[in-house]
Amino acid sequence: QVVAIIYTCLNPGDFTTSQIFWTAVSGLTGIVSVVLCAQGKISFYIFGYIQLLTYVFGIAIPLHLWGEVFENIFYFVTMIVGTVIWFKNYKKTDEDAIKIEPKKMGAKGWVISLVSLGISTVILAFVLMHIHEWIPSLEADPTPWFDSITTTAPFIAQIFLMLGYRDQWAF
Repeated sequence: QVVAIIYTCLNPGDFTTSQIFWTAVSGLTGIVSVVLCAQGKISFYIFGYIQLLTYVFGIAIPLHLWGEVFENIFYFVTMIVGTVIWFKNYKKTDEDAIKIEPKKMGAKGWVISLVSLGISTVILAFVLMHIHEWIPSLEADPTPWFDSITTTAPFIAQIFLMLGYRDQWAF
């Protein structure tokens, strides 16, 4: 988020005033959302929704980043579910709160993750390369492979998170 804000401010000729504005709003609300989430405050969802909506409508759609749009639709749905779960648990005492012991992924999980990433990246890249043919009102995605990998990796990470796996960088 911070890198995107800095990049757009340092390279204003590459972006419209509107894109710079929405990048700043989206980036800053995203940072606030992450900080509030780390503190366990339910208000992080308000900033998360603002970040998502400003990114989708201010940046992703105008730049025809359809993979990013699809990714954020997925996040929007999971945010609704998360909001409901947080509100249910927010009213409970600490003894009643749901606690999940995060699981560590082994070698088999890594293989499944990497194979899933490869297959889903290829499938989504194909879709992004041809989406304008199937839905003529959409313009072609200018970076289908990049958009595909940056969309599928977070999807897979979100699925593992929902399955109770902790984030990790090695076995």
